[in-house]
Amino acid sequence: MIDNVSDYVSDYVMNNFLPSDQDAASRELDCFGYCMMQAIEHVANNRFDKAAAYHENAARSLRALSKMKKANDQARFIIGQLNSNRDQIILISKMVKQNE
Repeated sequence: MIDNVSDYVSDYVMNNFLPSDQDAASRELDCFGYCMMQAIEHVANNRFDKAAAYHENAARSLRALSKMKKANDQARFIIGQLNSNRDQIILISKMVKQNE
């Protein structure tokens, strides 16, 4: 069980978003949670139009989070490729030196 939700969210943000996007991602996660809670409250009180508006705002936050997550995934992929290329260059250099 998660003892501290704030620590979990902070770790989640650090592991899934670029450092430059982490503040915005944290705000979008907060916005998403708030909108979902408000939507549930409005549904419980038969205010469906207001609930729908909150759901639309929650969806907007999810789209923003998705865009930031994709940027992080692309950066990690590129870094992985660069590390792989570096390892290949090191291996080739060692092979060339052995054959000299």
